[in-house]
Amino acid sequence: MDYYKQILKRKSFHIFKNPGVITDDEMQRLNDFLHIVKPLNTEIKTEIHIVPESETTCKRGGQFCILFYSESKDEYLRNIGYIGEQIDLYLASHNIGALWFGIGTPNDRKINGLDYVIMISIAKMPENKFRKDLSKSKRKPLSEIWDCGKQ
Repeated sequence: MDYYKQILKRKSFHIFKNPGVITDDEMQRLNDFLHIVKPLNTEIKTEIHIVPESETTCKRGGQFCILFYSESKDEYLRNIGYIGEQIDLYLASHNIGALWFGIGTPNDRKINGLDYVIMISIAKMPENKFRKDLSKSKRKPLSEIWDCGKQ
């Protein structure tokens, strides 16, 4: 997948108005993708689950929520963010809108000894709802968000 192209297309949805339906075939392909997504740190145990949005406190009009679970270790948040962004870009490539919903909670706060971290609410959206021109987006300059060479 061309992640860069999807970065230009990706848009964060704050609420899903008039969403379409994510088909069973699209869900199967998403589940297949979840099995090949790469973590930053393979030593940190993680799990990803997809549930109907109704099984969470997120009420933004999404069809499903992708739930991220992790063991709490150094850099676990960065690891989950890295995994989640790959998924977010995959979703954009299939016209599935995404909303990172940090204040939401799922019914299951712990799975297989792993703690719930964050969710992404998702819904099928028309292609014209995604970004077409990156220059119209409000982005901080690279110098404000990245200091190359420092770790």
